[in-house]
Amino acid sequence: MEEHRCHNILCMLGEFLDGEAQSHCCSQIEAHMGSCERCRIVIRTTRTTVQICRDNACEDLPDAVRVRIRQVVKEYLLQQNLIGDE
Repeated sequence: MEEHRCHNILCMLGEFLDGEAQSHCCSQIEAHMGSCERCRIVIRTTRTTVQICRDNACEDLPDAVRVRIRQVVKEYLLQQNLIGDE
């Protein structure tokens, strides 16, 4: 059951980190982070990575690099059983 909840939380991650998630979604994510160390680590690490990229971005990434980054992140999340293979 917890893995299913982690999956749901991580599906909302992009909107949460971009500040676009609805307030009830933010509350759910923050409450979940309080009890799930794995998601807390994933969210903090992702937030830090996004901030580093934003701070150091001088131009858009090539599509091939963007695809590869998404692939690596997805593989990691699958290995950690944080998302299902969809």
